[in-house]
Amino acid sequence: MRHWKRRFTSLSLTVKSVSMRLWKRQKRRSGSRRKLTTMDTRSPATRAFARLFLFFHGRARLYTPDFTSPDSERYIAHCARNFRETGCNQTSDSVYELSSASEYRTDVVFFHGLRPGPAGEHLSTWRSKTGEVWLKWLHKDNPSLRILAVSYDASMKKDSRNGRMDIYQVSENLLRELITRGVGQTGPVIFVGHSFGGIISKEICRQAHQNRDLGDDILKRTTLLKNLRGLFCFGVPHRGSLFTNVVEKLNFEKGELVDYVKVLNKDLARLNDVFDRLCTKYEWKVAGVGESKPTKLKNGFCDIIVEEASARCGDFSILEEDHFSLCQPKSRDSSSYTILVEFIDKIQRKVTNIATNDQEGEQIQQQLVKQLASQCCGMVGVVKRKLSESFSCLWRSIET
Repeated sequence: MRHWKRRFTSLSLTVKSVSMRLWKRQKRRSGSRRKLTTMDTRSPATRAFARLFLFFHGRARLYTPDFTSPDSERYIAHCARNFRETGCNQTSDSVYELSSASEYRTDVVFFHGLRPGPAGEHLSTWRSKTGEVWLKWLHKDNPSLRILAVSYDASMKKDSRNGRMDIYQVSENLLRELITRGVGQTGPVIFVGHSFGGIISKEICRQAHQNRDLGDDILKRTTLLKNLRGLFCFGVPHRGSLFTNVVEKLNFEKGELVDYVKVLNKDLARLNDVFDRLCTKYEWKVAGVGESKPTKLKNGFCDIIVEEASARCGDFSILEEDHFSLCQPKSRDSSSYTILVEFIDKIQRKVTNIATNDQEGEQIQQQLVKQLASQCCGMVGVVKRKLSESFSCLWRSIET
């Protein structure tokens, strides 16, 4: 029985391949701009072959893995196997921990962007050209980093299950789960976003700031904002993207998040204004990289998805990559990886210097108290003179 199924599957796939070749050949001869899914039914042979193709293709789906359907059990098993192979630990509904660190750690949280379907992007977005999840390189190069990746409803297609949550709902859920996992509660935290993921991270910051008076986690929200040190952006459309015009022409209902990155969107402009003020208040660092090559999609689209004028922010660099390869470095020597590592190292050095200065300040204060106590003991008339000398000596040491 299994042997018969394998032969049947092989035959159906062969028919499918041949039919697609004939389809493309007919399209080239006709010179039509119609999609390949619309055949010219004038030829009886074409109609007969189409019936044969549909018959075999429908039967083949019974015996071949359907990795294009997110509801498929085979697809779910495929994703679960990827999680095990990469050592990904799902700590909540939306947060995945790729590596842990010591108590004195730096949390680095990665946010993926929009996607055509509901397939899990928290890992596939961050795969290198060799198929390896390169986020683990960061922990191997710097064991003090705890690497986290989030997943959320970022489907561009709206149906009964996907693409129904707006940016407020998505950010609210992610903020709650990140706080529950202790992100930014014991040490510095850095947000890294690809495409729409950078917009989501900004909205999380705004909600953490504006909703500090709501709920039982007021102190935790404030702590997260104070410990957040920077945002790194991989092709983030801070001022919108013209790619939304292409999405509108597709034959499906758009998800709730698509309109948010339209060019000249007022909600996006307001978010940028709030985030800029938060950067000034909390002294956050912002850096990013942008694409310079067009991105080729299966529907024939070939253009730059996020223009430099929209992606530019903070310490910015343009790389010779497209929108997707921008966050998929080939090796540790790739520019996108080295720029991110340098950004993280710079923040960690600054945090270490601040901690060292605070420690020195505490030591000076303790020394001040000890000297004052020793000078005051047993003195009557010359206390003021001795105190002033001690203060002046300590102030000179502080200034130097």
